[in-house]
Amino acid sequence: MKSAKKILIMSILSLFSITAYAQSNSSTNTNSSQNNPDIVGNYQCQGYDPFGKNSYANPVTITKNGDTYSFQWLTSKGYPFILGTGVFADVDNVISVVFWDPKKADYFGTEVFTIKPDGSMTATWTVQGENQIGTESCKKK
Repeated sequence: MKSAKKILIMSILSLFSITAYAQSNSSTNTNSSQNNPDIVGNYQCQGYDPFGKNSYANPVTITKNGDTYSFQWLTSKGYPFILGTGVFADVDNVISVVFWDPKKADYFGTEVFTIKPDGSMTATWTVQGENQIGTESCKKK
């Protein structure tokens, strides 16, 4: 019986803590979706890949999907070769993206974009398990 009371008390305290956290988190989150810049569209990106030691240029298409954003890095023929999902951070004009190659299960990473006042974006990125950072800058078409 004592164990059941302890579990009940711990459950009530946990529920109270979760509810308090959710209320404080929602009231302090000033970067609601209505404050986020509109990044939906087609971009031309230039970047540097430290792993392949080369520069690259790729178009990227960004679409809104509920509270998240879908990223598609495209080949010159319009075929997506890298896919990503992004969410805006609690920092103004910053979106964080997890990306992956649908043809290579072991190729995935993260990219953090900063949206500039003119609508262009700059980013740093890396792939899982590596210790170097690539760069990318994108302008809306």
